[in-house]
Amino acid sequence: MAETDYDLVVVGGGPAGAAAALAAVERGLKTLILERKKMPRFKPCAGYIFQEAGAFLQRHYGPIPDEVRSHPHQIKAIRILVGRGLRLEVPIGGESVWRSRFDEWLCRESGAEIRDGAAFIDFAEWRDRVEVRYRWEEKEVTLKASALVAADGGVSPVARKVDPAFVRGVAHIATKHEYHRGDIELEPGYFYVFVDPLYGVYPALYFKDDLLVTDTSVRKGKKIEPTRRAFHSMLAREFGFRSREVTMVSGCQSVFPAALNRFCLGTERVLVAGEAAGFMNALGEGISSALSTGYLAGRAVAECGKTYPGNVYRELIKPERERTAKEWSLLDMISGKVKPEFKRALFQMGALGLLRMTKAILHWQRGGGVAPGLDRDSVEVLLRRLLHRGYDFRA
Repeated sequence: MAETDYDLVVVGGGPAGAAAALAAVERGLKTLILERKKMPRFKPCAGYIFQEAGAFLQRHYGPIPDEVRSHPHQIKAIRILVGRGLRLEVPIGGESVWRSRFDEWLCRESGAEIRDGAAFIDFAEWRDRVEVRYRWEEKEVTLKASALVAADGGVSPVARKVDPAFVRGVAHIATKHEYHRGDIELEPGYFYVFVDPLYGVYPALYFKDDLLVTDTSVRKGKKIEPTRRAFHSMLAREFGFRSREVTMVSGCQSVFPAALNRFCLGTERVLVAGEAAGFMNALGEGISSALSTGYLAGRAVAECGKTYPGNVYRELIKPERERTAKEWSLLDMISGKVKPEFKRALFQMGALGLLRMTKAILHWQRGGGVAPGLDRDSVEVLLRRLLHRGYDFRA
């Protein structure tokens, strides 16, 4: 092994990167986190910590500090609405945080060295090391590490270099987040999703402190403004939405390769975790997967011994990959194999309500939803799953 500057370099200061650093530091590795922006940096995200993520944090970090949380602290359920007349309430509770403060807390508590404002440029992988180039304080820096963990989000340049075809043919989603001071006839403490293709891919509304947040999403290439106007008009008409002030507007791009059973796990010394690797759950929640996969990546680097960390990581990650792929199977979701709460909520609606909700979801999906419909790729995934009795294959 060549002499290295660090045992592990992590690219990205979100939950996946922080968890990878935590696992490595716990096991005695010299670890560096490279974060592109100055911390605490804004992150467009609902910031909901559901059961799986909450259990991980309790085991490895302890209680979430009050200064990290937003108000209301507790989230009671996800409410999926079709107009005013039809509602599916999935009682998946959790806590609400501001991602800027939350991510900074996670990185700080990891015990790793943090270099924020450091823009990743490129990497080169060799048999015994990884060389990492980045820009920091107007200088270009190159360092050597035993391994690299890429936790740099859904448009990860590391993942694209490792696997250029990773997101080929996968829908790219553009989202506009607006933070309003205003009024609406909806109860705080819930995450609201509106099932209608007229209002976009994943139209949502939620509360953060004294703000109402609206999310409008469309497939990349489609104009977002007409969809946003239709969504806001519906909120005003059906729920009395009135915005007095827009305090902030942000945007992001997302891809959902897990919907087609695609994951980029990396190479022998370059491990990819979190959303960068394709881990995102069907209800739009990715923090739990980011924490889990990031921690496994850091653990693999620490425990690889004489083999490559990538080999160890691919074995450790199999259950999480299987669970995430099941999230995108409508049959697994309805049968309760993924989230029993979703199954119970569906069957509490009664036969007529279930039929109406299923019809609305299918109509929403045909109009451009995130998950695939009955196209060639999704049918192939279904057939391969039946043949393999699992999801351990690349679609």
